[in-house]
Amino acid sequence: MGGQVVAWIKENLCHGPGDLRGEPVRMDTEKEALIWRMFEVWPRGHLEAGRRRFKRVAISLRKGSSKTELLAWIAAAELHADAPVRCVGWDGHDNPIGGGVTDPYIPLLAYTEEQSEELAYGALRVILGYSRVAHDFDIGIERIMRVGGDGKAVALATAPDARDGARTTFVGQDETHRWTLPRLKMAHRVSLANIPKRKLADAWSLEITTAPAPGEGSVAEDTMDYARQVADGKIKDARLFFFHRQASDHHDLSTPEGIRAAVLEASGPVAEWSDIDGICEQWRDPTADRAYLERVWLNRLVRSADRAFEATKWADLKREGYP
Repeated sequence: MGGQVVAWIKENLCHGPGDLRGEPVRMDTEKEALIWRMFEVWPRGHLEAGRRRFKRVAISLRKGSSKTELLAWIAAAELHADAPVRCVGWDGHDNPIGGGVTDPYIPLLAYTEEQSEELAYGALRVILGYSRVAHDFDIGIERIMRVGGDGKAVALATAPDARDGARTTFVGQDETHRWTLPRLKMAHRVSLANIPKRKLADAWSLEITTAPAPGEGSVAEDTMDYARQVADGKIKDARLFFFHRQASDHHDLSTPEGIRAAVLEASGPVAEWSDIDGICEQWRDPTADRAYLERVWLNRLVRSADRAFEATKWADLKREGYP
């Protein structure tokens, strides 16, 4: 279904807050590929023919990669009545035919109440307001509804409540490397638990993040650990799609050339429209937190320099029962 979704986004939506606000969508090749992967369905003849292959998706990209905008584009497609986000049939060549979701409920979660309205939901408001399909929605500060009232997206900073939670058709979770508080981790668990409740809607979740700081116990760190266990064969989960791009370890970050090469690798296609020189220049500041720069710009899992000790090393060395 991904090709149809990409085409719909490019035809109907625009860029959100920022330098390209309101301009037609220009999507890099990596984001197109990610959407193709996210919207795979089981082929005709399969026991679950036409249903989504992946029910839980997590994307980890460096700072400034327009991850929030990607989440907002997908939320807009999931909300629109005619966007081709679910398989509703097959053509003569056994290719899936796309259609909209019946009565969608889309919670967009962030780590604080203020950020819930500024991150993905805020981007969604701007994108839909400037888009060709703006007339199909009633766009409010805290909710966006189809004009017929049969579907809405809302901004949340906690778990969906019992009234709305069971109706989830798509849930977006933004900046999950910041989700360290118990209420946020509970929101994540509740959101995942709500996914199977609407079988016909073929509900799913999408987490967007930058590399987490090891040892903080964030949702992003937990998801990455879970994905690593799936990749290693310790856990079987065919419904998980996890994507993480980072700079590899061979770059010499003590040289300008090594820093630039690492930033370019971590950026991928995003480098075409990024201020690579400006990013690299931050390493020249002798007061800079280089660990922070490495985490957010190279998307590597490194602890912050302001930590008293390495939390993951502590976990490895601790002795149970020893106070």
